[in-house]
Amino acid sequence: MSNVTYLKFFDTSEFDKMNELHKRGWKIKPAGEIDGDPLCAVYINEGDEREIHTLHCPECLDVEIDVYHLDWSVLTCPNCGTDVDLEDWITADQMAEVFKELEEEDEPA
Repeated sequence: MSNVTYLKFFDTSEFDKMNELHKRGWKIKPAGEIDGDPLCAVYINEGDEREIHTLHCPECLDVEIDVYHLDWSVLTCPNCGTDVDLEDWITADQMAEVFKELEEEDEPA
């Protein structure tokens, strides 16, 4: 059984999208030019992509970290230096829910 390789092409205007894929394990190689603009091939083998979990420190809320698995017991916030138990970190979904609730409170009745 062979691995299927997924291949996408991006120009430099799509740097943010390429960077996000790179964080998840995709490889990036130069693939030529289109109208003088560099073109990149972005590829990955089936099953090699990593899931990213975005967490927010409950102490300072200022920092957002990306981790590839949730097998940690304690993570240290790179901003405030606090050692925080994994279950106390706030997920991106929880942050979105809090902001949604705050927006609903601010709406006029």
